[in-house]
Amino acid sequence: MSNSTLMLAAESFAIEAAEGKRPRINILAYDGGIMTVPGFGPAVVDLAGMEFAASIQVIADHKNELNSVIGSGIAEARDGKLLLSGDVADGTDAAQRTLALNSSGVKLQASVGAVILARRHVRSGETIHVNGRRITASGNGFVLATKSFLREVSVTPLGCDPGTSVQIAAKQEIRMETSAFNEWLTAKTFDPEALSEPQKTFLQASYEAELKAAEDLKKVEKEQKKPEIQPDTDPVAELRASFAAETARLAGIKKECGDKHLDLQAKAITENWTVEKTALEVLRASYPSTPAIHMADKTLTDDILCASICSMGKLQGLEKVFDDKTLQASHDRFKGRFGLQKLIMEAAWANGHVGRHFDDDMHGFFRAAFSTLSLPGIMANTANKFSLAAFMGVESVWREICTTRPVKDFKGIVSYRMTGNFEHEEVGKSGELKHGYVGEESYTNQAKTYGKMFSITRRDIINDDLGALTAIPAMLGRGAALKLNKVFWAAFLDNLSFFSTAHNNFDDGADSALDVAGLTAAELMFLNQVDADGNPLSIDPAVLLVPNALFTPATVLMQSLEVRDTTANTKFMTKNPHAGKFQVKKSSYLSNATLSGSSAKKWYLLANPSDGAVIEVVFLNGVETPTVESADADFNTLGVQMRAFHDFGVTKQDHRFGVAFKGEN
Repeated sequence: MSNSTLMLAAESFAIEAAEGKRPRINILAYDGGIMTVPGFGPAVVDLAGMEFAASIQVIADHKNELNSVIGSGIAEARDGKLLLSGDVADGTDAAQRTLALNSSGVKLQASVGAVILARRHVRSGETIHVNGRRITASGNGFVLATKSFLREVSVTPLGCDPGTSVQIAAKQEIRMETSAFNEWLTAKTFDPEALSEPQKTFLQASYEAELKAAEDLKKVEKEQKKPEIQPDTDPVAELRASFAAETARLAGIKKECGDKHLDLQAKAITENWTVEKTALEVLRASYPSTPAIHMADKTLTDDILCASICSMGKLQGLEKVFDDKTLQASHDRFKGRFGLQKLIMEAAWANGHVGRHFDDDMHGFFRAAFSTLSLPGIMANTANKFSLAAFMGVESVWREICTTRPVKDFKGIVSYRMTGNFEHEEVGKSGELKHGYVGEESYTNQAKTYGKMFSITRRDIINDDLGALTAIPAMLGRGAALKLNKVFWAAFLDNLSFFSTAHNNFDDGADSALDVAGLTAAELMFLNQVDADGNPLSIDPAVLLVPNALFTPATVLMQSLEVRDTTANTKFMTKNPHAGKFQVKKSSYLSNATLSGSSAKKWYLLANPSDGAVIEVVFLNGVETPTVESADADFNTLGVQMRAFHDFGVTKQDHRFGVAFKGEN
């Protein structure tokens, strides 16, 4: 919903000031029909949906300056028209200039500023009932302001609505005895000296209403020739009860308004508000007033906000995540200055919030910002990007030696190893094909959930700490990668029965060190592997997996074309038979002391996992990276909760696709 400020203009302005009296203002500001507003087009304001402040300032040319004040008045919607009446102020240049121009015969006009809070477009040919009349749209239709707020009335030299008018005349004498009125005010707990003129005007109406009610009661009693007053319908008793209730209402209103909302207090008394309604209006009036509504910018997209956060958080590869247009729009709008508070304010403004300063209306900004799924989506999207970047930055050698596959749920799955009778047989004259069968060797795997929750706290927001939305998700992304590595390598290193002499894929002898001889023996052991039926696997090894301490010797073995032994009288080969034969992969986890089975000497020769893998990782729905999403927000503490989780499972697969050497020498 887009908010905007509408200026309704009056047609004429006349002043009649009597000597020694403050001039009185009477304005027909809007006649309830279609008007053409400069810069806005055809528009109709539904006066039933218009709200007013207790006192409306009359100023010159919409200037928000003290010396531009002409006076103040009270606005009301009556008979489908917008009216305002009030007094001209004393002692301002604008008031004196206005009176002087009026005295010289200049016809002045008025412009009324109203903020549109809700609107809809009335299409051509559509007829609506509004302001006590039927209005049919023509041409391109018009905008109907269904809800609005009257801010001010300005005196201007030009107008655009011929149905409006403004008059200023001498102020009438108050029709009450001042001392009696003051006594009434004192009895109602008001200080006559502390009240402004508009407040006294409001209270005067209430005072006169009470006098009239008492007079009417006396007339009824006199006109009754044979009064039949029942105990439960005694007019005097009813009057006393009514007076007691009114006294209680006035006391409650005064308590709710205190010393800060005297204008609201006067309006509540005059319009017969309940104490509950007064409390709500006081709460509403406590929100920060704004000189103008922040209009929603439709060009400000979720991607631009997300890019602004990522830019401030120094996300690596930013240009690969967002296109050039989005990055340029982010830079042009925010100039590299963006924080948590700015994000929440932009989202709140887009949802129609009218606040201007975060510190003055923190609760209001939060309620407006989270009134749609947009802001939680932006925060989760941003957190995912930093989480993913950190996740991918952690060692991922596990991907090079395993096979992966998706699972649809958290149930255990059973898979079969390379066993069974699938060797083709000759087809006889009958043309019958014989069935193959799957062996009994199998393994199970199951996805499990690992995760953490984090919160962007009230302290983070007040401190405008953008790191809560960038650094924390990055740490969670790294944490997810560390957990996956820990689970994976714990399963891989728990291999005493997997890599064993019984499986003909393990050597712990004195010649198991990583050198030409050891690598030759490992390759031969791998090539001699057979399936359950005794058939050769016929798969070549492809990956040389080593701990950190063996990475350099392994690299030398793969890159050196010659191998020399300088020992005297020793026969040696000058050609390296393994140069460039295998891909060297190292993992810090192979020698990490926190994992059972770790070693700085043990090394492995493995098949390409696409040909056959010794270990498998499954991911729920094939999602291989952690997910960050928004959780329930606790608005009582002004906190935003998010959670990160990762669904995966790890298990060893087939021992035939790898050999292990202890590395002794």
